[in-house]
Amino acid sequence: MKKSLTVKNRKIETNVVLYNTNDSSKTKTYIGLIDTGSQETCISNNVVSELELNETGEYVNIAGSDKNITKSKRYYCVVQIEGISKGFTLESPTHPREDIDIIIGMDILEQFEITLKNNIFSLEIN
Repeated sequence: MKKSLTVKNRKIETNVVLYNTNDSSKTKTYIGLIDTGSQETCISNNVVSELELNETGEYVNIAGSDKNITKSKRYYCVVQIEGISKGFTLESPTHPREDIDIIIGMDILEQFEITLKNNIFSLEIN
């Protein structure tokens, strides 16, 4: 299965469906930012509130683009990139940015074969 995305203003965005792992009726589609520089997929506090996600009880330090370190709680969720049938169950930390609901990091991206050619970013999973 392959999904192709157009690079616009040096950003790669896609629709991402998030699910509450304990209540599948709590699901919503968000705009996600593909970030190959992020080690982990991170969600906003807005997503946590809207989907009523459950904490894992663990914390992680998150380095923002401004180099500030933030201590973040982790939350259980399922992440599915729209157009890709596979979902990923994660213990995602929150990120401090208010302008992005989800940042897709390498924990998900490493599952794909990725190509970037002529401003087209492609994800392919076998």
